[in-house]
Amino acid sequence: MHLDLQKMKDLLPPLSKQEEATCDLWVKGVEEFLAATYPIEKLDRLESFVTGYVIDALKRRLSNPNPSVIREGAGPFSVGYSEHFARGGFFLPEEKADLDRVLGRSGTRSYRTPAPEEIIQLNRMPRVEEEELWHIQ
Repeated sequence: MHLDLQKMKDLLPPLSKQEEATCDLWVKGVEEFLAATYPIEKLDRLESFVTGYVIDALKRRLSNPNPSVIREGAGPFSVGYSEHFARGGFFLPEEKADLDRVLGRSGTRSYRTPAPEEIIQLNRMPRVEEEELWHIQ
């Protein structure tokens, strides 16, 4: 999959030269992240789906230069920060969950399965000391 900023420009607000250069770096970084995280075959097949999420993330980044601040009042001590950007991610957790679900990274669960009855019964046997084993022979 190859994300191209030139193909996305029609769906983005007008960009200055500096914003275009920044967006180009973001797109390259997101492309590397996606390639390292998801199977390439699925990314190629669902390129338009993934591109939509990248465009939404670009719009969000462009509209808010400091995405970690969600509330700011008068004074330095009245700033509220978003937990979504505390880890420095490009996608919101909800978007990442959607990508995981569609591209095949979700659904992995760990379940505790009960042991077969024979093993449970063996575990209930009284403990045999090593000295007693020598007398059994």
